[in-house]
Amino acid sequence: TGWTVKTNGIENSCQVALVKACLFRILITSVRRAYPSASLVVASSSLFFCEPSAFDVVWDRIDRALAVGGIFCGDFLGPKDSWANDTSRTQTVVTSEKLTALFRQYDVIQWEERDELGITALRSPKHWHTFTVVARKRGLPNSVDVP
Repeated sequence: TGWTVKTNGIENSCQVALVKACLFRILITSVRRAYPSASLVVASSSLFFCEPSAFDVVWDRIDRALAVGGIFCGDFLGPKDSWANDTSRTQTVVTSEKLTALFRQYDVIQWEERDELGITALRSPKHWHTFTVVARKRGLPNSVDVP
C-alpha cells in the first residue's frame, strides 16, 4: 500500500513535497553509490550536471535500478544548448543518436526536443536545447521484475 519515496541530493522541503506527490526521485550527480530498485526514476535536469566521464556508469546504474515495466522520466542537454561548450561548468551533452541507443531496450512514451531561445531560472537569456524522455523499460529474456 502506498509509495516508498527515496531521494538523493535534495532538501527536506523538497522531500516532503515528493512524498506528498507519491514520487520516487533520484537526482544523479555522482557515481559513488548504488541506486535502489525503482519503478519510477525522475531525472529532471539532474543528468545535465553529471560528469561526462561518469555518464555511462550513471546511466548503467539507472538502467539496472529501474524495474522491468518501470518508467524513466528525464531531461538531457543537447549539443546546440548554449551551455554545451561552456568550460566554466561541468555538464554532459547528449545527442539524439546517443539517446536512441540508451533507450533501445525501452518503449518510448514521449520524446520531446526543445531547441529555442529562452531564459534561465535567474532570468538570463539562454539558448535551450534539451531532450525530455518518458519511457517504459521492456522486459528481457530471463529478467525478473522487481515488485
